[in-house]
Amino acid sequence: RHIKADGFLPQTMAFVSGTPEILAPDTLPSLDDADQTYWHAVQAIGTIEALQRYVERYPQGQFAAQANQMITTLVARPETQAQAVEAALKLNRDQRRQIQRNLSILGFNPRGIDGLFGRGSRAAIGAWQQSRGIEGFGYLSGNQIAVLQASADIRSQELEEEARKRQVEQDRQDTEYWHQTGSDGTEGSL
Repeated sequence: RHIKADGFLPQTMAFVSGTPEILAPDTLPSLDDADQTYWHAVQAIGTIEALQRYVERYPQGQFAAQANQMITTLVARPETQAQAVEAALKLNRDQRRQIQRNLSILGFNPRGIDGLFGRGSRAAIGAWQQSRGIEGFGYLSGNQIAVLQASADIRSQELEEEARKRQVEQDRQDTEYWHQTGSDGTEGSL
C-alpha cells in the first residue's frame, strides 16, 4: 500500500513478481478495472492525501465525486482524518501496550496497560500530543509513535540513572550508619 512507482510502462507489457511479461492487449486490465482497484486501495488507506491522489489520477473516474466528498468531510472533521491515519497502522495489542507503557514512563497516565485504547489512553495520548504542540485528537501517526518511543527510551534511561544514584546514596548511608553504630562490635551497638 505504501509503494509508489513512476515511469513508463507500455500497454503490452506488465510486471509480475518483478519480471517483465508480454501480455496480449485483450488481457490488459480495463481502465474501469484499474480505476476500481486503485479506488479500493485508496479507501483502505483512508487519508486525505490518498483521496487527492485518486482524484489527480482519475479526475473523471467513477469514484471521483465520492472521493471529493470524502475529502470535504475529512477536512471539515480533522479528528476523523487522525483516526483514519491511526487505523491504517493496524496496531496490534502488543504495540498498543508498548504505547501505553511509553505514555506512563513519560508521566501521562493511560489508566492501564492492557493494549486497549479506551478513554484513558486517548486522553493520555491527547495530553502528550498537546505537550508537544501536536494536534492529533488522541490518535497517533507512525511518526508520532516513533517520537513517543524515542522520548520514552530517553526518560527510561534517566529514571534508571536516578534509581542507581538513589541506591548508591542509600548504600552510603547504610555504611555510614554501620560505622557510627555497630562497627565496634559490642552487643549494645549491634
